[in-house]
Amino acid sequence: MKKIKLIEKWKTATQPAPFIRIGKNILHIDNIKHIDTSDLENGKIKITTFDDREYFSQGIEALDAIMHVKPSALEGRRLKWQRNEWAWHNMVIHPMVQILAFAGLKEQAVKLHDSTIPRPKGFKRPR
Repeated sequence: MKKIKLIEKWKTATQPAPFIRIGKNILHIDNIKHIDTSDLENGKIKITTFDDREYFSQGIEALDAIMHVKPSALEGRRLKWQRNEWAWHNMVIHPMVQILAFAGLKEQAVKLHDSTIPRPKGFKRPR
């Protein structure tokens, strides 16, 4: 079983702690003890909280949860990505997002950013 151990705490004075959605549940990241990613290649994860509750997620929701909690867990050869998709997102979209934010168009900047986040092959974008 492959587990992601969470060491960092997300508490800052100016930023609220992040949450992730798992089905009909909203989990505070500080409540997660570990995430089992042993079946991530099939789009499935298991999240265990400190009170030993288990939550199961699959598909794009599982991918979004991992990207929110620990994006580096998606690195390497575990998932297949479209060639150069991350380079396009980071080198072209990020500067465009910054320009939109400078122009006061923050909502449009967030929409542009989120709509261009690369997804592994086989993972569909939410509608």
